[in-house]
Amino acid sequence: MRVDEVQPHTPFVVKDYWSSDAPFRFALARQFSQSKQGKEYWPELSKRLEEFSLKVEREARPLAKLCDRPNQEPRLVQFNEWGQRIDSVETSEGWRGLLQWQMANGIVSESYPAQGQEDSVNNHNISAGGRDRLGEIARMYNFARTLIFTPDSQVAVCPTSMTDGAARVLELYGTSSQKQKYLPKLFGRTPDKFWLSGQWMTEVAGGSDVSMTETVAEPLISRSPGQKAQPGDLYIVNGFKWFSSAADGNMTLALARTDSDRAKGSKGLSLFLIPLHKKDRAPIPTNTKYTDQTAPTSKYNGIKVHRLKNKLGTKHVPTAELEICGAVAELIGEEGRGVAQIAQVLNITRTYCISASTCSIGVALQILQDYANRRKVGVHGQAETLLKDLPLHNTLIAKVAIHYRAMLQLHLNITRLLGKNEAKTTTEAEERRLRLLTPVGKAFGAVRASDCLAQSIECLGGQGYMHETILTTALRDDFVSRIWEGTPSVLSLDVVRVHAQTKGAALIEWLQDSAQSLQRSNDQLQNTLGQDDVLTKTVSTLRDTLREMKTVYLNEKAFKTASGTDMRLARPLLDSIAIVECGCQLLNQAAWSTQTEMQHGNAKLELQIASRWVCGPEGGLAIVRNTMRDLAQGKMDVDTERHIAYGLDHEVESLQTSQSTQSSSNRSSNTSRESSILAKSKL
Repeated sequence: MRVDEVQPHTPFVVKDYWSSDAPFRFALARQFSQSKQGKEYWPELSKRLEEFSLKVEREARPLAKLCDRPNQEPRLVQFNEWGQRIDSVETSEGWRGLLQWQMANGIVSESYPAQGQEDSVNNHNISAGGRDRLGEIARMYNFARTLIFTPDSQVAVCPTSMTDGAARVLELYGTSSQKQKYLPKLFGRTPDKFWLSGQWMTEVAGGSDVSMTETVAEPLISRSPGQKAQPGDLYIVNGFKWFSSAADGNMTLALARTDSDRAKGSKGLSLFLIPLHKKDRAPIPTNTKYTDQTAPTSKYNGIKVHRLKNKLGTKHVPTAELEICGAVAELIGEEGRGVAQIAQVLNITRTYCISASTCSIGVALQILQDYANRRKVGVHGQAETLLKDLPLHNTLIAKVAIHYRAMLQLHLNITRLLGKNEAKTTTEAEERRLRLLTPVGKAFGAVRASDCLAQSIECLGGQGYMHETILTTALRDDFVSRIWEGTPSVLSLDVVRVHAQTKGAALIEWLQDSAQSLQRSNDQLQNTLGQDDVLTKTVSTLRDTLREMKTVYLNEKAFKTASGTDMRLARPLLDSIAIVECGCQLLNQAAWSTQTEMQHGNAKLELQIASRWVCGPEGGLAIVRNTMRDLAQGKMDVDTERHIAYGLDHEVESLQTSQSTQSSSNRSSNTSRESSILAKSKL
């Protein structure tokens, strides 16, 4: 039988993001409605988003498809045909086109004021006006555009996120000269003007712990005793960076040690701007003894590319192992304040990660919905049954849909707070809430996105398992969010750090704000829907969770045991904040839908979604609460867990080897690291 004689497959169709995604439009409209500027500009900006979405489908998607052709991944050419070292990172036509497209469309620049982009930001044919015009909603508007573009970006938003972060660091800490020189490049909209920035932090010794950074920086011109370093001073940087994305970029921000006393840890680190190419670095003063350690034929500024990483996903992003051997760099901000300054980059790149996780679930949902309306299957010998008419199949899609709506609420609320922060309209409590929710959203979104993508592949059966059907690539690509910028475990420690550094204020304020939000939503929904058992159960569950969190975490014994520090409670803290925050925001969406004159969803359906998230298996709140309760009550013994993980016999044997001393030292080091998080707090 020939292939054309059998029943053919009907492929799904991926439409433009904006027109096909009503939950996204409704959630964004609610967030915009919370500010005067948002209400004023919503008609204009929603129209711009509609046009941008069609432009992505028309222009960016074909470029993304170019990347899917064979042999399009980046490659490293270390030597030319004459045996001369050149360290050339070569990328594909499609990748370069996507980078140019997003910069031309202001994916970075639309979030910023006019400095460095006066011509483009004042041209309303190509720009909505940036922060000078849009104020605190500029960032949320631009992240809405990012969410629309990301599914067709082949992860080109990765270097964009670091470029965005570099622009923010220069805005806050750069000298006038640095801003004048570099901001126009980071905001450039034409191929001859725009620059990409990387962010180099990860090293072998420390991993996610930057306090163990080995890279060092020394002043290019020796200073007299007692002379302080000044922002913009030139340094020579030497070291090795284990993961360095945007190896095809133009500059990077990097941490390096400027204090030889390594006992100072992160306090001895400073932040540097390193132009990647010799032609772009600052002129070398004639009275120095600087020697470039790279080959004369290499274009790099004191940098040797050892190899490109062979990763699970993000295949088109050139990630490299780099030897820094005499790179000329410029000091950013105050010497010794590098970690605090580069945190601004992390706030932005982590938010990009949340965006990527959110839209990956959104695209998967769109594919599942479209395919279920096209694919006919046999059931008990009876053919011609659409997948959408099978309740068992719909249950799986509903789970993905609920996750998508929950992540939309979390993501958009974080971008709203980030926009207020950048426009300087936040209260101190909102500053703390942003600091708390950013690592929460990044970690939680990464885990839930990969789970939803795996289930979406299952829903498409054999076709879902094929590389050409998008979802397998999306799963591999989005999994990087569980690693890059901190694993969920590392980010849960960051949440505890915020809790400790604010002396509990961040968590207390979040608990209070959540309780008040619940009360408002409950009152509004009761006024419209009357007494409703679904509403009562949902609100009651959230209130009980808030009370339990208060009991467990606002307690001087939290994270402590008789034998020392126990940070296992950090993960349920992160997860419970995420689930409750999503639940509160989903209820807010339902309540808003009963009152607004803007386009909105069905309030009863929104309430059902919130209830499924909070009380059902989708959100997983019951499991998180049980874990939190068991840990708090000492029911999950540390030693028992270690025996389960490694086996009792293995542990006894390991104590008899010479390696046991090293293992003990490592455990002691980890315990010390965890204890230091709480050192400045009485909590």
